[in-house]
Amino acid sequence: EELGAIPGIRAYPSRANFLLARSPEKNLADRLGRNGLLVRDASDFPGLGPGFVRIAVRTREENIRLLEGFARASRTA
Repeated sequence: EELGAIPGIRAYPSRANFLLARSPEKNLADRLGRNGLLVRDASDFPGLGPGFVRIAVRTREENIRLLEGFARASRTA
């Protein structure tokens, strides 16, 4: 829910320990990676495209850090 509340980010519902998100930022995975946050670029998954990333659900502290990284990336996109 918090991920989808970040302006410009769309988070898709999931029943697994991975989330799918989309951002207008085409190089989101690279930008997050430069800040030490590793997400899977999902732009090459069938039916998806630029701006899609797959995120693993981790510990509370790691998830908070990820949310902060997404918020920074969306402000500077």
